[in-house]
Amino acid sequence: MQALVFTKAEKSLELKEVPKPKISKSTDVLVKISNCGVCGTDCHIFHGDISNVGDVFVPGHEAGGVVTAVGDDVTAVKVGDKVAIDPNKGCHGCNHCRNANPHFCKKGSFNDAFGIFRNGGFAEHAVVPEESLYLVPENFNMSHMSLVEPLSCVVHGWRKLTAGRQIQTGAKILVQGAGIIGSLWCCLMHFKGYRHVTVSEPSEERRGFIDGLQLGFKTTEPKGIEQDYDVVVDCSGAVRAIQDGINRVAHGGIFLQFGVAPSTATCEIRPFHIYEREITIQGVMVNPWAFPEAIELTNQLRARYLDFAKLGIGKYKLDEYKECFDKLSSGKISKASFVFE
Repeated sequence: MQALVFTKAEKSLELKEVPKPKISKSTDVLVKISNCGVCGTDCHIFHGDISNVGDVFVPGHEAGGVVTAVGDDVTAVKVGDKVAIDPNKGCHGCNHCRNANPHFCKKGSFNDAFGIFRNGGFAEHAVVPEESLYLVPENFNMSHMSLVEPLSCVVHGWRKLTAGRQIQTGAKILVQGAGIIGSLWCCLMHFKGYRHVTVSEPSEERRGFIDGLQLGFKTTEPKGIEQDYDVVVDCSGAVRAIQDGINRVAHGGIFLQFGVAPSTATCEIRPFHIYEREITIQGVMVNPWAFPEAIELTNQLRARYLDFAKLGIGKYKLDEYKECFDKLSSGKISKASFVFE
């Protein structure tokens, strides 16, 4: 079968003919991949910005498809089922896992993720543990498989944002960054009834993606931000944006750090500003226990919001990967999805 293979030592991504994977454990499932999204994390890995990855592996952690074979002890899915793949799982034994925080697991989660340490979805077939699979409805649009994992992260972020507080629909909200994650946050907020949303994004092309969704949200360059906000969600991971965003949080407001900054990046904040305004700074990492809700949300959003053309998502065959990454690097598309026949 065809697969994209990444070699960390050489920072090389190559299309190769590799053996079709086989079930080796009784709880393994073989999935024929239908769609797999390209995440910003993938690009960071390919550029060497994230080094905590496997030495040689098939990337792709935003995938789904159809079950084609199951191990002897598999009971949750059967051949022919449509499934979405959660790339993260815990070890089940550590303190984090036992306290329902598998995303902090040192042996699992990102440290053993599908498509980061284990072979992932940039291939025609993948072997996945049964526990990582979630059934999708029969009417589920398979092209949206590549959005379930990103939306699961947004779902986790929304839970963190609203934990112990109610965000009034009249709240003033700032979203920093209009890549695909910023766009998905905007879709969710509009779906939930929020209308006073401003999107800060330096790229005119990306601001155009938000405008094209016809949400009625204001889009602006970062220098056009002149007021304070009850909620600031950073989807950029850019140090300057993070600093500016924290300074734009109104009294009693919350700053949500959703975008991934470089691991060595630092920023300057004034502790007195946090004290005086009683603001909350909340981090968000990946997607614990969010997949079922994300699948349902994908179905709810698809008709009104998940138009690939409006979102700026490009579809590619696996052998078009060079064009795919060129378009991503140039900013001509907000996201890419590999589509398998």
